[in-house]
Amino acid sequence: MAAIFYRARKGVQWRYIPPMFGSKSTLHRRFQEWVDARVFDKIEKEALKLYERSIKIRTKRMAGDGSQIRAL
Repeated sequence: MAAIFYRARKGVQWRYIPPMFGSKSTLHRRFQEWVDARVFDKIEKEALKLYERSIKIRTKRMAGDGSQIRAL
């Protein structure tokens, strides 16, 4: 999970993730397995439930921005 967050924060390709996170092919394979199992969709759904409870408002729609821009 730390490698996935690292990749998301830095906007790097799998091959540029530091070796301390493990094998690049294993990281990518595990990520694909999680995508296929809809793990991130489930996390998003649970996070939305927690958010709705915290603000005491039920949201009908929610938008997220998945774009990545490299810092200069």
